[in-house]
Amino acid sequence: MKSERVVILAIFSVILTAGAVSVGGCGGSAEVKRVQPPKKPVPAPAVSKKQTPAGAVKKEPEKPLYRYDRFNKVDPFEPILRIGPSEEKIPTNPLEKFDIHELKVKAIVYDPRNPMAVIEDPEGQTYIVKRGMKIGRADGTITRISRDKIYVLEKYEDIFGNVRTNEVVLSIEEE
Repeated sequence: MKSERVVILAIFSVILTAGAVSVGGCGGSAEVKRVQPPKKPVPAPAVSKKQTPAGAVKKEPEKPLYRYDRFNKVDPFEPILRIGPSEEKIPTNPLEKFDIHELKVKAIVYDPRNPMAVIEDPEGQTYIVKRGMKIGRADGTITRISRDKIYVLEKYEDIFGNVRTNEVVLSIEEE
């Protein structure tokens, strides 16, 4: 037991001595000096060399670090495809209130000089249409009427603001 105490006491003294050497350094005092970081230089206020007629120095307004320039950039909150013209259009006939795919072709009266067709809207109303008439919400125009189909040219605006066209073909609905 006595030998265990001697060993523990020896280990303790070694640890204490090592700690004193590490804290005190190599032959210096045990004072710890704090090193302060170097101070950042404060920039002088920007002064313009332009002087007013009275002789006073005129300061230029501070410029922001970054300014968003939306020229040639896509607005991320705009839809990718905009159907129809960008301004809200008031329908000139009842068939412009419905989407083109909601309309049904019921009959076609084919005459090479003046073809006509009968179209039914979702409410059950029927209309006689001819070549050149406006139809659908997307500014569609009937370009051609054949023996069994109606060809409609729709306009839409892509994300870059370019007006594009799309041809939609409506066939006679068979019952």
